[in-house]
Amino acid sequence: MMRNHAPRRAALAALALAPAAFGAVKLKAPVYEVIAPGVAYARVEEDTPPLVFHVVKVDLRKRRDGSAIGIEAVKADGRQTVAQIADGLIKQRRPLLVAINGDFFERDAANGLPWGVHVRAGELLFSPAGRSAFMVDAQGRPLIGAPVLKIGAKFQGGLVKPIAAVNRPRAGDEDGLFLYTPAWGPAAPELPGGLVFTLSAGTLELGATIKGAVEEIKSAGIATPIPSQGFVLTCDNRNIEAFRRLGIKSRVEIKAELAPPAVEAIGGGPRLVRAGKPSVETKEEKFPQSQAAVLNQQRHPRAAIGCNQSRTLLVLLIVEGRTRESDGVTVPDLAQLMILLGAYDAMNLDGGASATLYVAGRMVTHGGSAEGAAQRQVGNVVGIFYYPRGTSG
Repeated sequence: MMRNHAPRRAALAALALAPAAFGAVKLKAPVYEVIAPGVAYARVEEDTPPLVFHVVKVDLRKRRDGSAIGIEAVKADGRQTVAQIADGLIKQRRPLLVAINGDFFERDAANGLPWGVHVRAGELLFSPAGRSAFMVDAQGRPLIGAPVLKIGAKFQGGLVKPIAAVNRPRAGDEDGLFLYTPAWGPAAPELPGGLVFTLSAGTLELGATIKGAVEEIKSAGIATPIPSQGFVLTCDNRNIEAFRRLGIKSRVEIKAELAPPAVEAIGGGPRLVRAGKPSVETKEEKFPQSQAAVLNQQRHPRAAIGCNQSRTLLVLLIVEGRTRESDGVTVPDLAQLMILLGAYDAMNLDGGASATLYVAGRMVTHGGSAEGAAQRQVGNVVGIFYYPRGTSG
């Protein structure tokens, strides 16, 4: 039984789905359980072909009872399973209601390095990579898009330089400035050459001018500790001359702006649905051909997130796969399913063994398949929080 919320059958029009054709398959209408005001969950099982999927719908309109919904991009502590992330939030007395796995990530990176953007409470943790992201604006409205980051540093004396990336590893042939914050880990990566600046500053809040000072300048070559209230800025050999006149305590200002603006964001991709129509954009988002083939042609467990046209209804979906009960789906099939569930815009999240969903006190999927399968440790999740009347996020 689900904890904390007494489930009842949903008859809300905003959360209903009539039977519809899914390819050659006639889908059953999901029978929803209301797990909180305006939030409903359903598990659907089809026999031919074998298919099991889980859907959560969240009505984001203002509630008459004074309760509220919060949507957050939650970073794992390094890499954790969705269950571990959920347990950690519950132990912090956070009112977590639903959690779905998020972005693709570097499996060999201890920090669970996501492939795409991550913004938490207005703070930029990882810069975008030109792919779709699920975002939430300052009014709490969801949005699917490919965000663009503009970020630069202004140094004492008038020197202004763009910053190439935030919390991203530098490829051997990349030049420019790279910025590392505590979200990266305890130390910035080693460089074969160039300079490293340790800066005292606050957090990297989007839209704000972050004022700091240079605390240390040294040649690159060893990993540099990242201060808890500051950054590490690295430059390659080709940019050294521009910084020769900088000294200790030199002032630095950093400003980062994301377009479209977002206070929460989590990467993924490709986009699945654009303006109510299937639009699987692997080519536009420059997915490698081999990965695009897997996404477009092979059936696997999948995860997706989307919203309706008015951005008042959020749709979360997990499709189980690789089991006798469920074959899984291709990404084009996933797009069609999201449209049937009411999505006007939608995007893909990491799938396979990452595709996991937590609902109202328990895991309803494990590793994209049935209970008992091993869960994969992931880098981040989208969390849905329920705040009863009189409480706030």
